[in-house]
Formats: sequence, structure tokens, C-alpha cells
Amino acid sequence: MPRILCLLLLVIGAAATGWFIHSQSPVMAQDADLDALTSTDQWSEVLDTFAEDFLDYYIAKEHSGADIAHPDDPLLKQLRTIIVDGEMNEQMTRQVAARLLYLNQLDSSKPIQLYLVSQGGYADDTFFLSDLMHTLSAPVNITVGGGCYSACVDLLVAATGLRQALPHTIIAIHINPSDDPDEVEFDRERDERYYRLYTRLPESCYPMDEEKWYYLTSEQAIEWGVIDQVTEIQPPARPASTQPASQQ
Repeated sequence: MPRILCLLLLVIGAAATGWFIHSQSPVMAQDADLDALTSTDQWSEVLDTFAEDFLDYYIAKEHSGADIAHPDDPLLKQLRTIIVDGEMNEQMTRQVAARLLYLNQLDSSKPIQLYLVSQGGYADDTFFLSDLMHTLSAPVNITVGGGCYSACVDLLVAATGLRQALPHTIIAIHINPSDDPDEVEFDRERDERYYRLYTRLPESCYPMDEEKWYYLTSEQAIEWGVIDQVTEIQPPARPASTQPASQQ
């Protein structure tokens, strides 16, 4: 029943939304002449394709890992700030890379602020962003909060500016090598070279193993060379208790 209702609504709105489909996503653009589609089968095929592409577009948009504003948005252009909250994946990589390049071109003398909250994701994407940051003249400061796990830490440690964590952040180091047996050792060696370059992990962490997780508080992360400092938070002043001393 939900599918039938959805198709019915799509039939009613097809003509009115055609311009929106073509303007919002190339993947939804259709060359079909809707006026020539008179059979039920033809309509069903076109509407099924439209529904699938429409859903794919919004899934990609919602799960991109970085819902970043338009270049004219003050968050990006004036504050030079990028926020990533979600999986480190190819959609996130495209968005963050584009914004980094844009801000560097806009003013390569001013730092860029990148905020990360992520459970991890794909190492190749974060290694690409890591190397990209080191090609920019503008320093990239990275601040993590909440949780920064696995691939998120890969990006954090390579910041070209200040590496910071909010006080209650959990940082978890973990490598995630390829499922291909022929690549596992190659990936492990890359991870170890990378962490030796950017951190001061104890020798007990090597060789790195995908079965091991290293959970760090912000203070421990400083000791291990994963971050440079913990961002100080000043608790708000609260009124003194009005309870009688005998009840306190």
C-alpha cells in the first residue's frame, strides 16, 4: 500500500516537479517524453526510476557525512569553518575537499577551522584529505568533540594547524585494513608509518592490529601526541544553594 500511494502521488506531481528534478540532481534528469508515455507499463517504469533516483539523491545528501553550507554562507566564507558530523566517506570527502580548496584560494594566509564528530569510515578518504591539507598554504586547525574513532583520528592527527579536543571527547585509535588478504599487510604498514610520523604512540601499540582499539581521554591523547591541547570550557556561574545548611 505505501508503494502504491507513493506512485500515485508521484503521478499527480510529476509535471509540477519536473523543473525541480532537473535543477537539483543530474542523476534524476530524464530524457523521456512524458506526453508520449500512454501505457501503464511505460508510466510505471518512468515513475519507478524517478522514485529510485529521488531517494538515492536524498540518501546521498542526508548521509554525506558533511552537510556543508553554500559558499556564501557566513559559516564558511566569514568564519572559515567546516563541520563534519557523520561517516568519513566519499561524499564527505568531496564536500570537505572542495571547501578546503575554496577557502585556501579565497585567502591562503588565514587558518581554516575543521570540526569533527565521527565514528569513523573509510581510511582511503581520510588519507586523501590528510595529504590534501598538506598541499594547502592555509593551515587547517582540527577540533574533535563527542567521539572521534578510527578514520576520524587518521584525519585529526595530520592537521596542519592546531589539533584540539573538547574536554569530554573520546578518541579511539583503530586501523581497518582491506578485506583483501593481499592488501592487509600493505595497509598495516601504511598505518604504522603514518602514526609514527604524526604521533608519539607507545611502542607497545606496534605492530598495529585491527583487533585492537586504543581508547583515549583528551588528556591521554595529548600524552600520545594525537592532539596538541584540550579546549578549555568555563562552566557557567550558578546561584548558591537556597537550601538550609542543615539539609545540605
